[in-house]
Amino acid sequence: MATQKPTEPEEYYVEIIRDKLSGFEGRISNEEAGASIFLGNEQVTLEGQFVNLAKFRVLDGEVLETLPQFVELGKAPAGANIEWTGVVLIGGRLVAVEMFRIPLPASEE
Repeated sequence: MATQKPTEPEEYYVEIIRDKLSGFEGRISNEEAGASIFLGNEQVTLEGQFVNLAKFRVLDGEVLETLPQFVELGKAPAGANIEWTGVVLIGGRLVAVEMFRIPLPASEE
């Protein structure tokens, strides 16, 4: 009987161009709302334009109960659990940032 290899989680990239860090953060949050998690970011040239290429992994039935928060490097609140540190292209300049997570706001029912 043949054995099946475990499948690797699906990873994919999303092109992101924003003028403000809050816009980048919002785009990451929107993508994560579709059952994915942010893994990282790099800058690449696509069709002659320098852009962010954010990497995500599809979650298999998991639900994130947090929102990503991006701040300039060194500006995270004391005690924040930094999940990612890197560089993003914002408004045509490279900005060193760190990402931590905050709980989702309580839903009003």
